Amino acid sequence: MSGQTAVDLVSRFGDRVTHLVLCAPGIYSATLRDIPFGDSSFKSLAFETPHIWQDSPALDVLAVFKGRILLVLPGHDEEVPAGMADLIERTLRANPATRTLLLAEAGHLLDSWIARHPVDRQAVTDALCGPLRD
Repeated sequence: MSGQTAVDLVSRFGDRVTHLVLCAPGIYSATLRDIPFGDSSFKSLAFETPHIWQDSPALDVLAVFKGRILLVLPGHDEEVPAGMADLIERTLRANPATRTLLLAEAGHLLDSWIARHPVDRQAVTDALCGPLRD
């Protein structure tokens, strides 16, 4: 749930956050905020309850974030439901400083993938540091 953690930090630090990289991000439903991540019911509630994440407070934060955002998505994510990733991507479209990078061959563990695939690692760096639009 790194996406939720990153957004929580944006909420806490406000305008001091100028760049945000979200890799295969997951977000919490407002109804899950008080359930510990390791709780046995958390995963089934978070990922197997259709569209429960649509009430996530993270979406409100992302919708107004003015900094630069890089959304890195794997071609096949074994953890984050496609609907969640789509909702995050749609929310970010309002920010002209957002870029989305799809790593078509990668799975959910993007940090490991990027570490082992220098071409994709360079693509992430270029997307973060390069021009906003091609």
